[in-house]
Amino acid sequence: MRTIGVIVAVVVLGMLVYLAAERFVGETGPKGPATRVANRATTKPAGKPKPQTTVDMAMIVSPAELGISKDSTVNRLISKHNQWEDALKNVVMRGSCTWVVDGPGAVAPMVIGFDRQGQVADLVCGPRKCKVATGKVTMDFDSAMNIDSLYLLVFRKFDPAEFQISADVAEEGQILLESKMGKLIFDADSGRLVQADVTTEKGTISARFADFVPMSADGAIEMPTTIALTIPKKVYPFAVKDETGLATFTMDPSQSKVGE
Repeated sequence: MRTIGVIVAVVVLGMLVYLAAERFVGETGPKGPATRVANRATTKPAGKPKPQTTVDMAMIVSPAELGISKDSTVNRLISKHNQWEDALKNVVMRGSCTWVVDGPGAVAPMVIGFDRQGQVADLVCGPRKCKVATGKVTMDFDSAMNIDSLYLLVFRKFDPAEFQISADVAEEGQILLESKMGKLIFDADSGRLVQADVTTEKGTISARFADFVPMSADGAIEMPTTIALTIPKKVYPFAVKDETGLATFTMDPSQSKVGE
């Protein structure tokens, strides 16, 4: 009986030592997978930027040289548009952006900052942002801000020498010009450019400008509060099912400004 009592005492003592050691490790060492994940998270560099990619969006770039058309109407309309563009030295447009492709998308706050010198711009849409310089869009590798950069067509100038009156019949109150680049639609009364269709190897990108408001104290500078884009599926940096998508920027004039 004494031998059995000794064995039992040794076993109990061993269990107590084991439980004490387990408790000590539990208090001072790793507690399991959840703790290891947390430890990895704390050692990851904070605020590490995402890899960047650059996409060429040459269609938004104004021509370096401007010529003269043989048609006086072409010269009048495009020259007036280009003069209006030259008055837009620095612009900040604040508003919202809505996408519709493969179903409706959410509305996101957006800011477009444009500086005509060097044709540079900064665009912010929700948590995303990009920089644009002479048609090169630098953005996060998993971003689609190259689509947003198409709003910058509102700042594009055109070369009158490339255009002529289109053979297509324009709608009433409009004048239609065409070139290898695409088509321009002007309002016959105001002379404003209301639509630019740009032909690319990936399809025709259409930008429509509407709801113009004065942006300068003298009212001489006007800007559209709506920029609506129709984008061919191949222009998107990801696969889409719809043949074309829509993107609309709506500017809040009270929060936007133009300057020298």
